[in-house]
Amino acid sequence: MTAPPTPHVVSSKALPRLICIEYPAIVKNPDRAIETLGGLEGIAKAVSSNKRLELSFRPNDVFSKHVYGDRNNSTKYLLRVKRKRQSLSDTPSSSNSSSLSPDGWSYSIEIVGVIDVSFKFRSMCDFQFIPMWKQPDNTYASLTDKLIPQNLENTDWLRESSNELYLPPTIFSRFDKPIRYSYREEPRPRDKDANADLGHDVVAFKRKRVHGLANFIKYHNDAPAAPSPEAMQHIQRYVTTTNAHEEEKTLRELFEQRPVWSRNALRFNSKVNLERLKTLLPLFGYCFSNGPWRRLWVRFGYDPRRDIGGRVYQLIDFRAPRDNDVIRTKKDLRYSINLSKLALTKEDSQADEIEEGSVVFKIGVLPSQRNTLYQLCDIHVPLIEQMLQDTSLAEASCNEERGWLSSNFLEKCRGIMKEEMQKLENRGQEQE
Repeated sequence: MTAPPTPHVVSSKALPRLICIEYPAIVKNPDRAIETLGGLEGIAKAVSSNKRLELSFRPNDVFSKHVYGDRNNSTKYLLRVKRKRQSLSDTPSSSNSSSLSPDGWSYSIEIVGVIDVSFKFRSMCDFQFIPMWKQPDNTYASLTDKLIPQNLENTDWLRESSNELYLPPTIFSRFDKPIRYSYREEPRPRDKDANADLGHDVVAFKRKRVHGLANFIKYHNDAPAAPSPEAMQHIQRYVTTTNAHEEEKTLRELFEQRPVWSRNALRFNSKVNLERLKTLLPLFGYCFSNGPWRRLWVRFGYDPRRDIGGRVYQLIDFRAPRDNDVIRTKKDLRYSINLSKLALTKEDSQADEIEEGSVVFKIGVLPSQRNTLYQLCDIHVPLIEQMLQDTSLAEASCNEERGWLSSNFLEKCRGIMKEEMQKLENRGQEQE
């Protein structure tokens, strides 16, 4: 009895890297198949650019619709298997890669290479529209030569009445993969007045979404003097139904104390729930969408662009140094929901609370996040407070980029804030 051949170990690193193309047809002529794929140049372009591989069954026809092959990363081996009939007089080969089977055939196996990338054509072929013209004798003639100019043409062909109009669509289907259509209707825009005849106490399936109540303006727009009647009516109804009179009173007092607030600062000082705060804010002010007071809520009747004192309410984007591991990132501040009990944990119940370090910067208190937006009036550092009181450091006019501040004012403030953080960190290391 012949002993089985010993396995031959081959390192995959020494094998060549290959590309596999699962051609969606029976290939009899490899050269023609490569030509339909755009040639070796088209295949190399698809491999290097990580795009889909295009296949055209009629490469010379501009009206041929392409089929696209999806790129997939794979780990496969290409094997070359040879079968040779073994005569009775021949002795079994002692090669490591061949063996004699009971049916009298000798097989040899060789690993050619490793397939890292493969292209699979799983999409449907779009409708192929061939430019043909039916002649009077019921035969068809090609219109390709008439549709595609071979040289410079004059305008005489426009006056010929015998020309057939040929306007093929650029695409027949939006999707190249099968989808479950189920004869669904096309989506239609919702009727805004669908519930116009219903009373206020009726809960309708198509109730109107509450949006557009807040006044968001850009820097060059005029500041509104009062909320819109729709916002006033809706918010007053909300205050009555949800018993939010105390929250309304608290926010009104805060806007009387200071005309410009960030939403986080209002949450920290008023302790109002975020959802109620979103609903009540349009009653007291408007919000800038860009400029030095972007994302800040300004009291109706006050315009910081016309008051040089409004510079103290401008924003500064402060980013803590990356080498400080004590300050958390926004990713660390995300809270999780206990899905097993469908209830908020103790940490989740406090997620609506705002920490002091996220709205106020002062000596001895670290920011709660690495990237924080502060208002200059909320930075309690003596040197920065002196700079804000010095009107000589302010500009004569307000502009969209810097507001009332000079070109390097904010950079100086960031430098002072980083120095204070470094001092605090050094004191902590000395105590350790």
